[in-house]
Amino acid sequence: MKFFDGLLGVLIGLVLLCGLVVIGVQAGIRQGRQLALEELQPRLEAAEIEVRRLNEKFITTLRIIDCESSGRHEVWGDSGRSYGALQFQKPTFQFMAAKAGLKRPHWQSLSHQLAIFWWAFDNGELKHWSCYEGGK
Repeated sequence: MKFFDGLLGVLIGLVLLCGLVVIGVQAGIRQGRQLALEELQPRLEAAEIEVRRLNEKFITTLRIIDCESSGRHEVWGDSGRSYGALQFQKPTFQFMAAKAGLKRPHWQSLSHQLAIFWWAFDNGELKHWSCYEGGK
């Protein structure tokens, strides 16, 4: 799993970075000129920072899912109190869903679990997962 974590993260990062470069060049073309290197450099640096953040988010998601549920979604844990790939307990899920502003959340939905997990990632709330090791 560790090999694929890193490989998938790198591949996604490269695809995103290439896409952002193309967007930057297209923006310059639409303005009827090429972007000068000094105009493109800050955009590339910002894109690189975003790619690294998304890579960290992706790898963290995979690691926690692997630890919590071995990658399976339809599994119960904690004596029937936790469910899914991210092993949410219903009260925790509902609390986070309200804070995240998720409309009509369903705690057993994988897509809703991922949305809430990514909100938790972005808002420093990963401490709720026993498998989270503080970013290691």
